[in-house]
Amino acid sequence: MNNLEKKLKELNSGLLDRFYKAKDAVELLLTKYDNNFPTYTDHSIKHTIEVYNISAEILSNSEIDNLNADEIYILSMACILHDIGMCIPKDKLETISKQHNINFSEKNSINQDKIRDIHHELSYDFIIEECNLLNIPNDKYAKAIALVAKGHRKVALDDNDNYPQMFFVKSGREFVCLPYLACILRLADELDITNIRTPKLLTKYYMPNNKQSIVEWEKHISTTQINYTEDQIIFEVKCSDQNNLAALEEQFEKIQSVSNYCQKITRNISNTADRKKKKKIYKIKPIYHYIGFDPK
Repeated sequence: MNNLEKKLKELNSGLLDRFYKAKDAVELLLTKYDNNFPTYTDHSIKHTIEVYNISAEILSNSEIDNLNADEIYILSMACILHDIGMCIPKDKLETISKQHNINFSEKNSINQDKIRDIHHELSYDFIIEECNLLNIPNDKYAKAIALVAKGHRKVALDDNDNYPQMFFVKSGREFVCLPYLACILRLADELDITNIRTPKLLTKYYMPNNKQSIVEWEKHISTTQINYTEDQIIFEVKCSDQNNLAALEEQFEKIQSVSNYCQKITRNISNTADRKKKKKIYKIKPIYHYIGFDPK
């Protein structure tokens, strides 16, 4: 049980029970993602749980204490559901292809890159459509979860029309801050690049053979450990050649860019009454261990 779960149990055990029931259902669905994406790195329940745990890690105790029960529940649900759009059943591909202008071949094959490119939008659609199956309390909670899940990539989180700083999911004074929650998820998703997602046995027998997938897998294989300090996120990486080093450097630049963006978004959150929504900026610090070559 991570710190977010512990806090939710303290604040509202009923919402925590709802989360656990949804997680059991999502785990079965996420086992199907590799039917559509056999060469991609892991997007199963292991990845989503790791993203959830990272979300708890990058929040300090005081930042978690500043979240209400609804915010913790919505963030928790969005963490486990953010990649659910990767699990498109074959019988729905034709309908989805028409809605999103995806090429749908005569052989009923999927355009993997296009689906991946819009999977955050498909995750949003799934959460809205299946809110009852996911045991979500009402449509407003579903909307909030879907928006935070969708916000894990691409979409502008400073658009107050789509990501209001005060969003009410029930009657009363309490509200949830959608851009803040989406920032936490977006950064946590970027940070899950360790070799847990590409275990050695899997890479030995199922290493992909297309160039882009190999680059992605090798970045995960190289990253052996991640640690957190007050103002740094430290990656330990093993690097065996110049191409691998270049890919890793690009990856860490992207993570730093996401961290900077999230800091910019949270710094401009102001319409939240007396509940301050600030997130410290992290410096991304890779520690390279060069194996068999000199980077100079």
